Amino acid sequence: MLALAPFEHLGQRDAEVLAARGEWLRLGPDEVVVRQGDPADGFYVLAAGHAQVLTDGTSTATLGAGDHFGEIALLRDVPRTATVRTTTPVRLFRIDAEAFRTLIAHAFQRGRPADASRVATGAH
Repeated sequence: MLALAPFEHLGQRDAEVLAARGEWLRLGPDEVVVRQGDPADGFYVLAAGHAQVLTDGTSTATLGAGDHFGEIALLRDVPRTATVRTTTPVRLFRIDAEAFRTLIAHAFQRGRPADASRVATGAH
């Protein structure tokens, strides 16, 4: 889990909290992970597989292993700005909004994770 970019800055204690608060999800192809307009309830990291980002029904990005989504809605306290739908079987790590705000939000506010270029996908 710490090998996933959004979590690599965590120390051992925070990593243990993250492991306890997070959950691994396996989804098949063509499943909606988050839907545009829904409340922001979690942060996701794609560990394997691919997903498509749809904004107002139009494809705006493709996500692969290592990409993440959900942080913008959580940081801004707004509804989801896009739908994310799987295109292949995927494995995701999900943490709830409270765990994100406690453990991860400050990293995004400081310009981390290191792979911040993936944040600009529109999947948030």
